[in-house]
Amino acid sequence: MTTDPGDIGAADLVIVFVKSYDTEEALGSALSLFHEETVVLTLQNGLNNLKTIAGVTGRDRLLGGTTAHGATLLSHGRIRHAGRGETVIGSFTGSAVHETSTVAELFTSAGITTTVTSDLTATLWRKLIINAAINPLTALTRLSNGKLPNTLD
Repeated sequence: MTTDPGDIGAADLVIVFVKSYDTEEALGSALSLFHEETVVLTLQNGLNNLKTIAGVTGRDRLLGGTTAHGATLLSHGRIRHAGRGETVIGSFTGSAVHETSTVAELFTSAGITTTVTSDLTATLWRKLIINAAINPLTALTRLSNGKLPNTLD
């Protein structure tokens, strides 16, 4: 295990999972992972991450999407999978259809059922609207997403 991208070398798939404000810095520190054929996937919340990533990696092999899988940060480099949910991915430009299907199949074979959308923008807006409703409630009640339905009993 390493936290140094230079120890890994060029990758076929790079997945970006950082807070939006860290996206550009994270990509800059991971440039050694990219080669001409690298596919980049982000499942970050928010609307501008794809544009930020495209500014560093280009648009042609860029995929985005959403996931409702939950995770809890236990410590640096350690997480706990906290819940299953829907994962949907699509191509940023619509041209990386083969890559999108390949990544979806890879995730599904690893136990993360993933579907492909032809309308990535609508998928991202749906997730934003859901988060805009749920996140304030979890902040005000100090409950995790999974605990909110239990408060209605």
